[in-house]
Amino acid sequence: MARFNDWHDEFDRAGFDVVAIGNGRPAHAAEFIDRFQPPFPIYTDPSRRSYAAAGLHKRHWLSLPTLKHAVRAYRAGHRLTGVQGDANQQGGVLVVDAAGRALLYHADKVSGDTLDPVEVWMRCRNLSRDLDGSRTPPHARTG
Repeated sequence: MARFNDWHDEFDRAGFDVVAIGNGRPAHAAEFIDRFQPPFPIYTDPSRRSYAAAGLHKRHWLSLPTLKHAVRAYRAGHRLTGVQGDANQQGGVLVVDAAGRALLYHADKVSGDTLDPVEVWMRCRNLSRDLDGSRTPPHARTG
């Protein structure tokens, strides 16, 4: 999620709202916000109903692909200081328009498999152009 921090302004200027939903307790979300100061809202869903509704699955977190992602994150300066919430719950990226239609969907296969923010940005930009022929996404804020 930290990789999206640097891209927040680009998404915001284009009218896309970035939010993150974790699965830890509310205290975990507050700790995350205090520690990382994300420029977008952070929500938590300990019941993981939103994950189920989005079709995001659970998979054991320890695997060779996960270790590769962990090495990449470590080299980028990110350190795992503990697990909060369900470590087996996989995340994903979901772009939804104002009418609730999913325009982009990616379910992580393993921990760390999240789409790169540049790829999400390019897909969102292309989607908004395809849907209405302009640079303004169909779900852009109006006020």
